[in-house]
This record gives sequence, C-alpha cells and structure tokens, in this order.
Amino acid sequence: MQSAKVKKVLQNRIQSKDTRTLLFCLLTVFILLTICTKSSFLYPFNDWVDSNCFFTVGKSMLNGKVLYRDIYEQKGPWLYFLHAGAYLISRKTFFGVYLLELCAGTVFLYFAAKTFELYRVRGIYFVLPLMGAAIYASRSFCHGDSVEELVLPIFAVCLYLSERSFCLQKTLAFKEWLTVGALAGIVFWMKFNLAGFFVGWALVPLYKTLRRSGISGVLKAAGAVVLGVLLPTVPVLIYFGAARAFGDLWTAYFYNNLFLYGDASQSNTAGVSAFFQTLWTRIYVHILRNGFYAIPGAFGVLWYTVTRKGHRAHLVLTAVFTVLCVCTGAVCYSYYTLVFAVFSLFFWLAVCKLLSRLPEEPKPKIITSALVLSALIFGGTFAYCTSNNTYLTAYEKDDLPQYKFEKIICSIDDPTLLNYGFLDGGFYTVAGITPESKYFCRLNIQLPEMYEAQETEICAQKPDFVVTRSAPLTFGAYTCVATATQYFEGVDFTYYLYAADRILPELTENGFVQTLDRFEFPEAE
Repeated sequence: MQSAKVKKVLQNRIQSKDTRTLLFCLLTVFILLTICTKSSFLYPFNDWVDSNCFFTVGKSMLNGKVLYRDIYEQKGPWLYFLHAGAYLISRKTFFGVYLLELCAGTVFLYFAAKTFELYRVRGIYFVLPLMGAAIYASRSFCHGDSVEELVLPIFAVCLYLSERSFCLQKTLAFKEWLTVGALAGIVFWMKFNLAGFFVGWALVPLYKTLRRSGISGVLKAAGAVVLGVLLPTVPVLIYFGAARAFGDLWTAYFYNNLFLYGDASQSNTAGVSAFFQTLWTRIYVHILRNGFYAIPGAFGVLWYTVTRKGHRAHLVLTAVFTVLCVCTGAVCYSYYTLVFAVFSLFFWLAVCKLLSRLPEEPKPKIITSALVLSALIFGGTFAYCTSNNTYLTAYEKDDLPQYKFEKIICSIDDPTLLNYGFLDGGFYTVAGITPESKYFCRLNIQLPEMYEAQETEICAQKPDFVVTRSAPLTFGAYTCVATATQYFEGVDFTYYLYAADRILPELTENGFVQTLDRFEFPEAE
C-alpha cells in the first residue's frame, strides 16, 4: 500500500513537471514565432509564395477540387491536409497557419527539453529560449510555414525516443517503432526526400535490436514500422481512391518531382567530382548563412560522436543521410536546410551538462526565475534584431498589393482570378478566391502544359482578372487597372492587375478605371 502511494506521488510530480515544461515551451515559442513568422498577428500578411501555394491548395481541396487532378502543386498531400485545417480556422488570413506553427514549435522544444531531462542536467529552461531564437531567427527559417519547419518536431520526437532507449539500455519497444513509422509516413507524404532522416536514424537502433533479439526482433520492429507508415498512408489512399486519381498522384508527386523539378533532368550528368563540389558548396553556404544554429549543430554531432560510447555513430548516420537527401537534389533553396537545426539540440545538451558541473548551491527562486526571464527577453530581442522578416511589421495591410488589388477584384460579383507567370503571390488568399485553373500559378517545375494552360485561359479571356509580377501582360484582351510595388526577398517587385475588357464597363461603374487614359506601360525587359 505504501509503495503504491509513493508511486502515485512520483507520477503526479512527473506529470506536473511535464505540464510546466510544456507550458514554458509554449510561452517560448509564442514569443519567438510571433516575432519571426510572417503568419503571426504582428504582420499584415504572409507574402511568402510557397505558403500561399499551400494555403490555396488546401482551400481548393475543401471547395471540391481534387489534389493534382484539379489543382496542381508538387508537395505531398499531408501538407495540404494540414493547410485545409488552417483554412477552416481563418479563411482569408494565416491565423490558422500561425496556430499550426505554434503547435509544431511547442512540440519541437518540448521534446528537446525531454531529451535534455534524460541526462538529468540543469539549466534547461535557460537554454531553450536561446536555442529557439537561434533557429527561428535564422535565414533558413525564411518567412515561416515551410515543410521543414513543420517536420522539426517529428525529428525531435524520434531523437528523443532513440536517446531514451540508449539511456535506459533497452531496445525500442513495438509501440515506439510504430510511432516512428507513423511519423515517417507523415513526413513521406509531405516531402518524401526528407524521409532520408529515418533511414540514418534507424540503423543503430536496428543493429542493437539485432544483437539483443536476433532476426525475429528486427522483423518485429520492421513490421511495426510498416504498420505505422500505413496509418497516415490510409487517408491518402482513401482520398485518391475515392477520386480515382492515383495516376495524378503518381505523376504529380513522384514522377514530376523526380524528373522535372528544377533542373532535375540534368542533375545526374555532371560527374562525381562536380557532385561532391556542389554538396560541399551547399553545406558551406548553409553554415555561413545559419551559423547561430549550424555551427552549434556541427559541434553537437561531434560532441555526441566523441562522448556517447556504444551508439556514437547514431547521430552521425542520421545527419549524413539527412544531408544527402536534402542537399543533393537539382536545387537547394535556403529553407531546405532548416531541418539540420534539430541537431543543434545536442550542442545545447552539452551546454546543460557543463552548467550541471558548476557547484550546486541553493538559489532563491527569484534568482532562478530572473535568469530564465532574461533568457526569454534576450531570445526575443535577438529574434527581432536578427530575423529577416521583421521589416514587414512596419507595413499596414493597405500598403500591400494584395489588399490594394482586392478592393478592385472584389468589387464585382463572383470574380475569377489567375496568378500568371510567378508563384502564388497571395492574391487568391486575400480576395478569398478559389482558383478555377488547375495551374493557378507558375511553379518551379519544368512542365510545358502549365505555361500553355495559363496562356490558353488568358487568350480565351476566361479569368476576370490576371495578376502579373515584374513584366506587364503583352497578349490577350486585358487592360491594366492597377499597379503596386512590394519589397520581397531583397527585390522591389512591381505587380500589375489586369481586368478582362468584357468587365471594364462594370469596373468603370464602380469608379476604378477613370484614369486608364493616363496609364503608361513600362517597357518590357
């Protein structure tokens, strides 16, 4: 009876501590992401083209469009499932996406903290804001709402599970392999090349399972992983099976990404030396641009390799496979490398271990709280001063082309719109329009039918409005009714809003095109 009471007291203490840690992680992420992501309420709008693509596709799926068949984008279906949920929360803003990012960030920091706690170290609440600021204020964080940001918590969970098994000197249980499989399935159906992380991650745990349980143990683990992968795969199969769109899934998500994305058709023709030179250049540039977490990440992997006897190869293998899958494609945009930030938590673990070696003297709670508060303040200040996004907080909605054009677009009933010649600029989002065209914008994929379809629709004067960027529209029965300039990723872009000539009388009645006779078209470059 006494033993049961003691066990219950200990469980209550653990639950209380877990709740406190979770709330602290939520507070930390709220501060950092509110400052760093353009999806937050401090910003007038998230103008990142990728995030707007995700949001437009998620919205379109909820409005009857079938992914890949009726609305085209090249990422995986689970990404759009998540953004469809965000659309249900807020239909013309990124508030739902902001909440999604808060959840992802909180889980990421929480499992980083749980990993630290495995080693019984001190200073966890002090280092978490510092680690988070180094990651979320980095160049590779980009604008907010990348796939890489959303998979960080998944990678953190897997690293926690492997570290717990090593610390307890046990092999992973069936339910843990099942969890890893389910997480791997979600990542695979968001951006399949990122699943390379799990290949490197699984090698050492599988080897330990083989040594302790033999082939039967490995087969059991493999079965759990397969079953886990099926859990997020079944909704995908049901969705495309019901729509009879498996062919579209294969073509858009697999074939086109493998052979048509960027310069993929030429990616394997440069030779071995050029391959390694490109790989090294990308790694070097990543470290140079994201030194606040990339250098700690490299030191974290090195520290782990030197100190963790018995499984020192685990983190190296995980990092190597992740690097190879991220940095060896036809292109490697800056936000691709954000996933490497997960390895920086082992640098901060080493910092906590150093702090734990200091003489442990009882300190008043007010001093401990002051230290944690100072870390939060420093982290928030560092994020504001370092993030490339905070310039946009100085703008109002009416300063942005999206909101300027929305007033004109929505002045007619049931307007239709085409984002021509560039990635989704957010005009669909702000105007609350579900695109009618399958190719609702130009994507970074070499697909001739995408360009032909957009040109055909313009020539047929199907959309009421067409938005272009940088270059005016030179064909079709359209008239420019508005222009606006916006700073984006280091460039001042000029956006043009064109109205079909057939709706000009209606716009004139609404008072939007009185000055057309004074409009001067700039010379096309």
